[in-house]
Amino acid sequence: MNATTQSRPLKHGVGLTLLAGLPLFTLLPLGLDIFLPAVYQIGEFFNNQNVPSMAISVYMLFWGVGQLFWGGMADTIGKKKTALIGLVIFSVSSMLISGIEQDESMQFLAYRALQSFGGSACFTAIFALIRMRFEGATLNKAYSYLNGILAFVPVSAPLIGAYIVEKSAWFTLFSLMAVMGR
Repeated sequence: MNATTQSRPLKHGVGLTLLAGLPLFTLLPLGLDIFLPAVYQIGEFFNNQNVPSMAISVYMLFWGVGQLFWGGMADTIGKKKTALIGLVIFSVSSMLISGIEQDESMQFLAYRALQSFGGSACFTAIFALIRMRFEGATLNKAYSYLNGILAFVPVSAPLIGAYIVEKSAWFTLFSLMAVMGR
């Protein structure tokens, strides 16, 4: 194969690619939005109402830092490996959060940072994959669909989180995220 053939985008359906990548690009925003209804309970658990707001800030910070890091890694080790490493980090850190103790608020924040860092690998990998597979009008179509789906997460995730928190403890949210990352 020559260099021209290798760099040409592959012919794949937009819908199928986005369906297959759905967990990769929804995991990171879902990890932020699903836990919002539990903010008060988390503050009560740690006897510190500042912990949940710090958890949001830490998550957002490592969302950005992670994308900077994982963008280069996706080019170096590949998009699939980057996404798989990210899924493992997201899942393990979510599991660690689900078993946190009351006196471990700093560990909670550290695990939230790790969770976001791992989720950003998945987020970065799917955007790189889409950019690699499509071009022109098809790329624009893929980005439109992707952004439409991403707009749905901040609306639906807090509703799902509220339902879960109403029926069980806030830890359940993180157990669910651990399973979703697998």
